[in-house]
Amino acid sequence: PQNCGGLRRAALGALGIVLLACSSSGGADVTPSSSPSTAASNRAADLRTQLDLLLGEHVMIVAKESAAAVNHSDQYSSYTALLTTNSNDLTNLLGRAFGNTAATQLAQAWSIQNGYLVDYAIGVVTHNDAKANGAMSGLVNGFAPQFAQLITDASQLPLDSVTQLMKQQMLEDKAFIDDVFAQRYPAFYKNLHTAYAQTSQLGDALAARTAKKYPDKFPGDPAAQDVDARVAMNLLLQEHSYVATMATDATIAGRTAEAGAAAPALQYRHVRTGVRRPMACRHVAGEDPGRRDYQSHRPAASQILQGAGGGGPRCCDCNAADRRFNPTLRRLSPGPSRLLRDSARAAG
Repeated sequence: PQNCGGLRRAALGALGIVLLACSSSGGADVTPSSSPSTAASNRAADLRTQLDLLLGEHVMIVAKESAAAVNHSDQYSSYTALLTTNSNDLTNLLGRAFGNTAATQLAQAWSIQNGYLVDYAIGVVTHNDAKANGAMSGLVNGFAPQFAQLITDASQLPLDSVTQLMKQQMLEDKAFIDDVFAQRYPAFYKNLHTAYAQTSQLGDALAARTAKKYPDKFPGDPAAQDVDARVAMNLLLQEHSYVATMATDATIAGRTAEAGAAAPALQYRHVRTGVRRPMACRHVAGEDPGRRDYQSHRPAASQILQGAGGGGPRCCDCNAADRRFNPTLRRLSPGPSRLLRDSARAAG
């Protein structure tokens, strides 16, 4: 549970599988590689996908960092470090879009946000109302308008709209932090999903405006229907990877109330990843894998949770998940079996 690097590798591995899956047209002789011209035409889609993933990942890391603070877990320092990694990745991406000067300014503001979010969680956990209230005021009244102004300067997105979007994001983040502290676990997973979904509004708008402003650097249409499918699939898989680790961590640590709420939340993500994701792939690849994909995906979650709870040897549970889920995903993806197996086991 303390392997935060493994958590990120699990998410990235799953996303790599999705890119392979959606690059296939269903023929046996299709390879996952793209021609240089195809890769260039996908740059706007890449920008939108990467922005949405990094913004969504930020919410998940904040959630896990806050939960670690509540549970007095050794994982806490690892998740605060992972916030820095996420910030660096976002800075590099924004630098390719807006240049190093603008990216550095955005990164400095983003770091201020991270500091306030950490302070808010600490204030809540230690019952320090002054610290918590000061941090939230800093987020809503300081960071949100400052970051919105920088985004507007770089992209020309409407200032009022971006400011409102950022303030709403701060309130969504506050909701799930408050929930995990109060041990309102069903509400925690519900509000976490809401906050995670909220992030893509900024990512989508920023990618669209950037592609329009710099068509030479980001050719293609980031709002095309096949890009919608790709982005939705990537976000669902990333969300699933993080929620799976929350569910297994609660099970292993014996936090029965949290585990009881985490399992239904994970199954809900399976409904989304098992039904919507193949539908998206059907749109891209011209296939209809059908509902069997959901039926094969759902038992994989049960096997992982059973292994986490000590219900049997974990290697057997992972092998069962491999046998049930991976053959289905291989029908969608030309990726190697080892990649599918390792991604599933990293998440477990």
